[in-house]
Amino acid sequence: SSPRDVDVAIQPSTEIELWFQPPGVAEPAARKRCSSLRGGTLALGGTEVVASPQVDTLMLESESGLELWSLDVAAGACAFTRKGVVPRPRAGEYTWGVPHRSGRVLRPAAGPEGLTVEVWTAGSDRPESVAMPGCTRIGDPLWLDDGYFAIACAFEPPTPAIFDPYYDEELEDDDPVAPEAAPAPPPPPAQSWIYLARIDDPRVVAIPGTVLGEHKDVYTLHAVPSGSGLDLLAAHPWGGKLPRIRSKQSVAELFAAAEATFAALAEADAKPAPAIAAPEDPTATPATTPLRPQFVPAGAKVVALAGESFTVTPLELDGELRTLALSPDGTRVVVTAVRGHEVRVISLGDGSITTITNNPRVDHRAPRFTADGRAVAFTSQFDGNDRAEEVGQLVALQPPESAPQ
Repeated sequence: SSPRDVDVAIQPSTEIELWFQPPGVAEPAARKRCSSLRGGTLALGGTEVVASPQVDTLMLESESGLELWSLDVAAGACAFTRKGVVPRPRAGEYTWGVPHRSGRVLRPAAGPEGLTVEVWTAGSDRPESVAMPGCTRIGDPLWLDDGYFAIACAFEPPTPAIFDPYYDEELEDDDPVAPEAAPAPPPPPAQSWIYLARIDDPRVVAIPGTVLGEHKDVYTLHAVPSGSGLDLLAAHPWGGKLPRIRSKQSVAELFAAAEATFAALAEADAKPAPAIAAPEDPTATPATTPLRPQFVPAGAKVVALAGESFTVTPLELDGELRTLALSPDGTRVVVTAVRGHEVRVISLGDGSITTITNNPRVDHRAPRFTADGRAVAFTSQFDGNDRAEEVGQLVALQPPESAPQ
């Protein structure tokens, strides 16, 4: 009979096996079965996973909700512990949220009182809510440690109403003439700030938007693992410059240093004219730095961080930015650029760029450094022959030269 007549029964696997490969070890025999996470298997195509930026916490879908699993990185293998379950997003909550090894999840949300960040704890049936005063749009929150987070806050002024005589009803001649009201002050211009918030605290310390650059909408924040003090990258998909915002003080120390400013803000709010202004100069001295961003309503406990509290170093990106990931030691970033056709590694020390792949016919996605920082893994999608194929790629990198951060 013809080979085409052979009856072959293929039973595709319905599960994915989880294995751990030690950093810097290429031999397959060195890998270990990752049995602590759901017995070492996940349903193929049926389990959605959300990871923390440090990939030390996972959130997996289950019948009872979203399971939180934390990883003991010091154990050197798949030492996962189930922290519990949080509910699926409720009405007004945008995403699953950002998990943390403490067993909590941050979710941006919109409610009757404005935008908030909902803080869910595994096993609880109700979140804590942290208000985002004045913001008309917010980005994804970024955990800074167990009790603090950063988030991009964008303000867009309302669109002014335009009178159209063809559609708007005019006053009757015999109607009494209403007294002419004083013209309302113009709304503040569009701007984007960075809010530093503390869970269980209604107060916010804000980094002025004038340091971020030309873009006025939401930035994506990344925490640089520099070891001490606040260290953030503020990425925008349109590219341009990548601001790196650093302070020698931790976020807890910045809150402590702002106590006097919070007290001055409360005293100013008690007077007839609230102290509301928009700082245009981030290097202003404490005596002239406005107490609160102009777009934030009176009474909200949001203080502008004094310019001498931080430094800003812009890094040139040379084009638009799609995705960004930091190396484990915080000295480099890997990005996709040129509409996803390029994968680049950029040094945060001197800004040097290494292009590791460039193909206008391939769309590269989600690049990440390996745990030892010696290689970059990413997904590539090839389109052609009436079909699209995705493959995983691993590209080894040259050892980075030592450079000051």
